[in-house]
Amino acid sequence: MGSSITPFEARQNLEALETVIDRLAAKQEECDAIKSALSALVAKLDECDPHMTSAFSWAYIHGHVYSGPTYTEELEAARKVLEGKV
Repeated sequence: MGSSITPFEARQNLEALETVIDRLAAKQEECDAIKSALSALVAKLDECDPHMTSAFSWAYIHGHVYSGPTYTEELEAARKVLEGKV
């Protein structure tokens, strides 16, 4: 014969599942907010790109070579996340 649970245990299980569902819903909202912020950041960087390229080109023409950090890999990773490729 199969095992059975009491109504009390069933209620406890249901309450535990409801708690998990609530936590998942909260995490989904948090993920949506992060995705929205990341999307806005990527869009802003895309908007700034032609201006930054121009400034770096101007600096290079005048003998100044930029050798500092870049965010090329990070931006590409962010794009992949936004496209659902991760």
